[in-house]
Amino acid sequence: MNKLNFALIIIAGFIVIGCASFPEADEKNETLVIGHIALEAKGWRSSSAATVNGVKKSGIEITMQNINDNKKYVMKSRRDGLFYSNKIPEGRYKITKLYYRNSSGKSWASLRWNPRALLSIHDGWVNNLGIIEWQCVHPYASLSCNREFEQVKDSFQEEFNLSNWNEKKWLNTGIR
Repeated sequence: MNKLNFALIIIAGFIVIGCASFPEADEKNETLVIGHIALEAKGWRSSSAATVNGVKKSGIEITMQNINDNKKYVMKSRRDGLFYSNKIPEGRYKITKLYYRNSSGKSWASLRWNPRALLSIHDGWVNNLGIIEWQCVHPYASLSCNREFEQVKDSFQEEFNLSNWNEKKWLNTGIR
């Protein structure tokens, strides 16, 4: 195989990976949990090139735990703050951990918080958690669920306008 063919195969692979589609609803996966999250951190010391200060949307981990069976489910936000899962079954949950880690070379910095916020997931629906703002002003943390559900739904429908999730009923799921 010459170098040109090898390069074309590599480029084609990146295109396929970059065009990965959103997981669609089917008989096995008919429930979706979706939302946007942003972290705003201020006043945290940084001893290296990596910092947690500023507004972050990408790579925030949201861990939810089922209240009845204690199973945990982790979602990770994309670059724009969108997070989602079609693997979380119906039930009552608590958000047990929010985690963010920033790396720069060999340096890293992280924030972790255990908010214990409660919510319910309903089977057969798109469970829209709205926009979540995680604020960490040293040494305190807070969670603001500003319930801008329509903004999450509109941005999803704009980006994934052919998704069959758009045909499902959307449920605005409050976090307490």
